[in-house]
Amino acid sequence: MNILKTVSNKKGFTMLELLWVLVIIGFLTAMIAPRLGGVSEKAEAKVNEANLKDTKKCVETFQQDFSGDLPDRLINLMLADDDGIAAVAGDCVKPDVENLMNDRMESVSNDFDIRCILTEHVLSADEATELWAMGISEVLSWNHSKDPLYVPATHVNRFDRVDVAAGVVVLMIGGGAADATAAITPDPGFNALGEDIGNPEWVYRIVAGIGQDCGMVTEYYIEAAPLCPAGLNNRQYYYNYYSIVLPRLAKTLDRFGSLPFDDDDGDSYLDFDVIDRDDTTSGQVKRVQLKDMTASQFDIVNATGHGRQEDVKFWRLYEDGDGL
Repeated sequence: MNILKTVSNKKGFTMLELLWVLVIIGFLTAMIAPRLGGVSEKAEAKVNEANLKDTKKCVETFQQDFSGDLPDRLINLMLADDDGIAAVAGDCVKPDVENLMNDRMESVSNDFDIRCILTEHVLSADEATELWAMGISEVLSWNHSKDPLYVPATHVNRFDRVDVAAGVVVLMIGGGAADATAAITPDPGFNALGEDIGNPEWVYRIVAGIGQDCGMVTEYYIEAAPLCPAGLNNRQYYYNYYSIVLPRLAKTLDRFGSLPFDDDDGDSYLDFDVIDRDDTTSGQVKRVQLKDMTASQFDIVNATGHGRQEDVKFWRLYEDGDGL
């Protein structure tokens, strides 16, 4: 048997056949890739929803064991001053504009800022006392080493410890006060008809983060501060923790100045109406009451400003004939 002749008679693939194989592989890849991307996005959403739910349960368990107190040493999303005593107005870490070019990192995501209308607010002495009564006596000012306004911190995790007191600047949703005795005024993004907000129930409530030094972690209610899946591989922002939307304080309500809200239904609470921005034809309108809350009435928000089970992307301030 002539082996060389047998081998030489075997036919290989022609160039045309190889090209067809490559075309088919490319076609299949184009068909499958978007579906895989969709699966990834859905998985990310499920992880986020689970984190929001589980984090709230952990806080509730913490409260059961600590006489209703909220965890202490939350992250205050303000830069500390040189002495590490308190933040000052103008040192808010939220982005001024969205960085679409991704040529620099922001401290906080632009989505967080837009959805929640983050606003600087200076605590009064009464508000500080109310926070102490809820278990929050100390916060950790955000102080990332790559922030433009970074100051050297003495704390191991690059945070500066700040006692909750009059004059400390925090972030509030929808509006704030310029100093410890001034009246609260709405943020420019939430003072006129047609303005949007992600969750109107959070208006005039303080936001603070659950970091590694939070009482939730140091008391071993969770092993580590949870991170948001949406920000793990991002190139836009540093802050990627979940945060607590604190209950609305009674002393915050006492500081309301000239607000575009009134008591429409005569229940002694200021209120306003919002409408689903993307569904104005069906008139999905809800009324939000501005009332004080107990320590148990907190919410959890992720690093992009989303809470649990949101069925509306944005709400819009709505006029029903009797004001907002």
